[in-house]
Amino acid sequence: MKHCMGTVFASTLALLSWGVISPAFGDDASLCVPGVLRLESCDFELRPRVFLPGWRTVERVGGDVTEEGRTIFGFSFDATTIEGYAEARGVAKGEIAAHWWLQADKRTPVEEVALESSFLPESIRMGGFYVLDGQEFPFPEPGSAKHFGIKDDARMLVIKDNKGAPCMSIAFDRPTRIFFQDYKVLNGGGVTLRILSAQKELLPGQPVEWRLVLETPHSLNLRSVKPIVVTAKEKGWVPCETGGRIRPESALDFARIANATAPAGKYGRVVVRNGHFEFSGLPGKVQRFYGVNLCFGANYNQSIESARTFAADLVRRGYNSVRLHHHDGLLVENSADSTVPNPARLRELDALVAACVEKGLYVSTDLYVSRPVPWKEIGVDKPGCVSMSDYKMLVRENEAAFSNLCAFAKNWLTHTNAFTGRCWADEPGLAWISLVNENCPDNFKPTLNAKERSEYNELEARFYSRMVAFLREKVGCKQLFTDMNGWTMCEQYPCREEFDYVDMHFYVDHPRFLERYWALPSRCDNRIPFANGRIEGAYETGLCRLSEKPFTVTEWNFAAPGIYRGMGGIATGAWAAREGWDGLWRFAWSHSVEGVRNPCGQPINYFDISGDPLLLASERAIICLFLRGDLSTGDMSALKMDGNTGTLLINTPRTVGGFAKEGVLTVGPLQAQIGQNPTTLWASSLDAKPIVQSSRILFTHLTDMQNSGARFTDESRRILLDWGKLPHLMKNGRAEISLSLEPGVFDVYVLATDGTRQCQIPAAYADGKLMFIADIGRRKESASYLYEIVRRADGGAVASESRKAFDADFTTGTPGAITVAGTVADAPKGAVPVDQMQAAVQKLLDDAVVSGAQSAAQCCVYIDGKLVVDAWAGRMATNSAEKITGETLFPIFSTEKAMFATAVHIAHERGLLDYEAKISRYWPEFRGGNKDGLTVRQLLGMRTGLGSEPASLTDAQRCDWDFMTRWCEKSVAAHPGQPGYLGITWGWYLGKVVENVFGRPLNEVLTDEVLRPCGIAHDFYFAVPDSELRRVVTVYDGKENYGFSLMNKDCYRKACVPSAYGVANARSLARFYLRLSGQDGRPPLIRRETLMNALKPNRAANDPLPDAETLRRNWQTVWGLGYTTWGERDELDRITGSGGLGGSEAFCDLKNRICIGYTCAVSATATGKPWDLRPDIYRIVGIRTRYTGE
Repeated sequence: MKHCMGTVFASTLALLSWGVISPAFGDDASLCVPGVLRLESCDFELRPRVFLPGWRTVERVGGDVTEEGRTIFGFSFDATTIEGYAEARGVAKGEIAAHWWLQADKRTPVEEVALESSFLPESIRMGGFYVLDGQEFPFPEPGSAKHFGIKDDARMLVIKDNKGAPCMSIAFDRPTRIFFQDYKVLNGGGVTLRILSAQKELLPGQPVEWRLVLETPHSLNLRSVKPIVVTAKEKGWVPCETGGRIRPESALDFARIANATAPAGKYGRVVVRNGHFEFSGLPGKVQRFYGVNLCFGANYNQSIESARTFAADLVRRGYNSVRLHHHDGLLVENSADSTVPNPARLRELDALVAACVEKGLYVSTDLYVSRPVPWKEIGVDKPGCVSMSDYKMLVRENEAAFSNLCAFAKNWLTHTNAFTGRCWADEPGLAWISLVNENCPDNFKPTLNAKERSEYNELEARFYSRMVAFLREKVGCKQLFTDMNGWTMCEQYPCREEFDYVDMHFYVDHPRFLERYWALPSRCDNRIPFANGRIEGAYETGLCRLSEKPFTVTEWNFAAPGIYRGMGGIATGAWAAREGWDGLWRFAWSHSVEGVRNPCGQPINYFDISGDPLLLASERAIICLFLRGDLSTGDMSALKMDGNTGTLLINTPRTVGGFAKEGVLTVGPLQAQIGQNPTTLWASSLDAKPIVQSSRILFTHLTDMQNSGARFTDESRRILLDWGKLPHLMKNGRAEISLSLEPGVFDVYVLATDGTRQCQIPAAYADGKLMFIADIGRRKESASYLYEIVRRADGGAVASESRKAFDADFTTGTPGAITVAGTVADAPKGAVPVDQMQAAVQKLLDDAVVSGAQSAAQCCVYIDGKLVVDAWAGRMATNSAEKITGETLFPIFSTEKAMFATAVHIAHERGLLDYEAKISRYWPEFRGGNKDGLTVRQLLGMRTGLGSEPASLTDAQRCDWDFMTRWCEKSVAAHPGQPGYLGITWGWYLGKVVENVFGRPLNEVLTDEVLRPCGIAHDFYFAVPDSELRRVVTVYDGKENYGFSLMNKDCYRKACVPSAYGVANARSLARFYLRLSGQDGRPPLIRRETLMNALKPNRAANDPLPDAETLRRNWQTVWGLGYTTWGERDELDRITGSGGLGGSEAFCDLKNRICIGYTCAVSATATGKPWDLRPDIYRIVGIRTRYTGE
């Protein structure tokens, strides 16, 4: 690139006829309203600016593009009008000649008229160079000089990056005054270039003009683009209703999902244990938190009554915490001393916090964010207040500033809340305090070298230690503390090891202001925020995590007007859940009390989700994935990203969905044809069941949303010129939805933003799939993007009329009527009619609990694929008031052996395993000790002669998979080929074979191959994750350290030993057999011939056929290949199932199409009362087994 273009300037200008834009040379330059020339490759813009006397800024108005490509704009103020235009022309490869023209309609004094650039990219201002008329200079350190590079008669400017490579040159047609301005000195902004006019006043007939040529190393395709305005008149946008507070018990009421424990502090303070948060009163149970920021006025102007209403609404939206932010400035409003709170404001803040604590919302806050502190209060004789950036650094270095912060903290936190009666320092609901918001030194001095960073590390360590000691010893604070949050890579500061937890911030599409901070126009990149397996912002933020500290992000957002922000909830929720983060707070709910009083009643702005229905909808994905824990920590398979195709997929049992730019999105049970619209969509179970079994599902379909009249420079919508106003408009989109669900009758409703059902839409269920059309433009009066799917309780199948309505909707998009039909099929005759079985079994369980024979029990029965009994009774423990539910998990011991054996048969059908092969073929270390000749068939059939594990083993050894499989390798088969029941060791012996043939961890194999296909992965665990331990009931057998009661220990619950240590509920047991036998209408887990072969008793050829009594009592006579036959003597294989220590049992009657699951909490030896309810249940259902003999 040339460093002087004087010789080419005359010829260049001669080409400027200012007609039609010249032919393209590349693809990265545009002239757009209002008079902005942009070079994409350099991330550089030039625009005209007018400053009136006193440096009063004037906003541009209007803006259009003529057919010739001339951009028209103007300025209007004080009855004065300045007209202007800009035009440009590509003149050679990499060169653009540009011209700006301004003229006032009357004499107008000005401070300055200039072309000003956007903030220079970091690669230039951080270590770059500029060349003025051949003389080179380095860019100074940011913040060190307000103005630099001043030259009154510049003819040529070259700008280079920090590698010395030229980025662009600007040649002027005449000597021109220029300089660089560093806004960091003024307001924390970046560096701009200003090209000035010499005039100090504008006069009619005397226009101001600039003519220049820009050159880059890249070829340039110059486009002249017209602005776009988002309006409801355009076919592609649909108006949205303004919402209100969430209706209780509606599909959008997420209070149960969030499980906020009211009041906050009910179970003690939030503490740190094992690198995560817990409640002090609930040791061993990890707690996660999700909430929103309340900023500035959103923290104030409320009574205790209105604050309670607001807090209750937040809980219904699924939050369990809030962060008070930018609260400190208003807290000392009108106070003569910056450390003394205003009593009226403090009472308002008291009301907010008291209401939040009462409703179960935990509180996080900062000691310093933006409180105005006069210089004189910290001993500096200087007018005005300390800037935020200066104060954040001074508290580490300046004793007066440190004392100022201490005084403010003491005055605030020792105050007694007027509504709780507790001082803030002693409030258990106030869980976290960050000392100073965003005060990492790199935030303000990004060019720190290693020595400087080390010095700041020492300063921060001293500051944190002193401040926390003061807060705990002098103020009485019991909260958790942190510091140095923000957006920089502060992992280089070892002092963070002393923090109670690590906190960071991140944003996607954070606005970049092109003229003035926090003023339009602004820019967002609008690029898909994921690639290479990483979520933008979240990945970089996570690098700052410390392994032994809880990790929180107290500010994050996918900011408006970003067109992909709808994916923020599902993307961030999945990432945070997978990475095991501990807390997230969206920035922000609102910056004013209006967003508190009137949710959804405000226009969209950069951050406030209360005025952005798109972001409010996206919140529910993060609440399910992260807060409810739908995506397990470390589950790398549940989140998939492909930046090349622009596809993000989430697949968990209870939440499934993702984002796609176009085409078909297929993930798990969900398939969606979305056409050409970038779309985020997902389905979440609302009843904690897996989606395929759920009776209530929330389905969300998001595209883009903007205000009416929002104005952008071009179709890319990267540069925002005007926010517009209400109503919100949603980008129209249509998706053909197919959701695989277990059989049933389903209704689909469109929801309002408060959860009210607006209308029912056509849907059809066929071949195991629910199908409907998600059409944002379905209703002209308001966009349709929230749906509730309800499984009817009356069973049956969708009638043909429903299919016709769906077909009409598929072709026309017109809602139709839906009718349903279907009844429970006839069943075997029992002691009671089918429609009375539920009540009969429920009474049986209730009576057993009341009598003390059982502390808890469940029963689930399917007949002919239809649910006829789903009963439960009892409490989580005999000393607990918490009642069980149908979702409660019970230890099931050997009942799980059938599920485990099914994985072996799946491996056989896939050719991975041969029943007749020696075990050592798949487990080479399994040799010696008379084991060399043992086969897989013998192991499945319990004819190995192997023994049980020694009683001397410790709990830790029994729960150590590697230790126990090594023990198995050294074991001895005392009588090879002879029958011998392996109660627990079967799990290690056979489990190692399964793990080796599949080549994956055993728990992963069993979950993926058996549980997920049955739709029971959330109701059956071979190894219980930490997040689900709370669901496991306490069991009793009178033996504290043996047998049934072993499963009260978490180490056994969490160990994968699939012959004994699993947990499940009755529903999942029945559903397993429903799927194993194919009674649910879907292909069975294994082929019928494989199942029937496995049901043949594994007896020796000369074993006699047992008599009835032997059949009842001797397992050897009825054990097949991993399955037990339960039928009567003349049809043993009619029934298959298994029971477990303590009394749980599950089986299916293949002939009469009955599947039963039963769980209980009290074993035979625990009470002297009749405890076995199974015979009575079987009589009610009408089933005969080898046990009942009836």
